[in-house]
Amino acid sequence: MNRAGGEAAATALVIAGRSIDIDTAVAKAHGYPAVTVTRYDLPGPGPAAVITADEIARTHKVRSRISHAQRDWFIRTAVDAPWEAVPTAAQLIDADPNLGGELYDRAEALYDHFRTAAPRHVGVAKISKVLHLKRPGLFPILDSKVMAFYRHHARAAAADTPTAPSVRCSGRPSATTCAPTSTAVPSRCSADAWCSPRASRYAGSRP
Repeated sequence: MNRAGGEAAATALVIAGRSIDIDTAVAKAHGYPAVTVTRYDLPGPGPAAVITADEIARTHKVRSRISHAQRDWFIRTAVDAPWEAVPTAAQLIDADPNLGGELYDRAEALYDHFRTAAPRHVGVAKISKVLHLKRPGLFPILDSKVMAFYRHHARAAAADTPTAPSVRCSGRPSATTCAPTSTAVPSRCSADAWCSPRASRYAGSRP
């Protein structure tokens, strides 16, 4: 997301190549449900290396639809997740996909810890809503609407990074972060852009 140049800088934002005037953006912000902010966002990430039942309950404020059985799976799976490699205060802007073994790769490993073991009906949307709560500056919430919004830019970014090791699609998404805010990767990787975490990272950082 960035401001438009020149005089428009005071009146418009450009998000994934689309302009939105400031008044509309402010109105949308004011119209956002206050209970979501107070219940999901403001309590913070909680304990650094565990997921609690209360935290899963908080995700319901962003419509995670995580069931009791899925809640228990998240809690169990979190026990041996590589949390220590990803600081609570980590920021997406610092996750350079071109630096091997650094924050981006560590974040991807944390994400993959949940993705590769996920039971049926636990996809990117649910995982991202939990990880965003635990590492809010690093993992955005991802859903189909955000995917659709950024798809064109993600495909372009994927084309710019043909050597990214994760660009080879295996039938399931491996994108860690796809947008600066909000929600899910398609259940099958039909577009190269969403099979590359590096490309998706750029989709979020360079709209």
